[in-house]
Amino acid sequence: SGEAHAVSSVTVNGRPEQEGAEQSLGLYLNSLPLAVSLEPGSWSELLARVNDTYRKGMGYRRYPLSVIQQSLGQDFGEVSFNYTHFHALEAVQESVEEQGVELLGGSGYEQTNYGLVMNFSRLSGLDEIGLDMTFDASLYSAAFIERLGEMYVRVYQSLLADL
Repeated sequence: SGEAHAVSSVTVNGRPEQEGAEQSLGLYLNSLPLAVSLEPGSWSELLARVNDTYRKGMGYRRYPLSVIQQSLGQDFGEVSFNYTHFHALEAVQESVEEQGVELLGGSGYEQTNYGLVMNFSRLSGLDEIGLDMTFDASLYSAAFIERLGEMYVRVYQSLLADL
């Protein structure tokens, strides 16, 4: 974009970190704004800055985004970033298959107030990252989203070549 700073809401898990928390029911996801300076440098330096900012924000992972937005007088509903890696799935998948359980299909539905949602997933059993972009067609054209996807491919190719 040519901007000196990037801001995105990042999906974080706020499930309590205590014995038995995995048995509790509830929506433990929240979005936190993450702002990073895009000063010139290497990919490693940028990743370190993003990681440092992310780690510092983890203390606020249970603080509602709506309260953050009200406190700062800003709306962080433009872009959301979500990364998932269901690493535990690989451990139970073998057990499920041994029990004769077969996945016949699946579907999903998501409604969000974000204009653009970037969902990155580490694919189970593969050393690959999947990208799913959900966008409000009244804000972004399909051609723009296609160019954005192509840009992400180029960025990741550059990032991997420079590490």
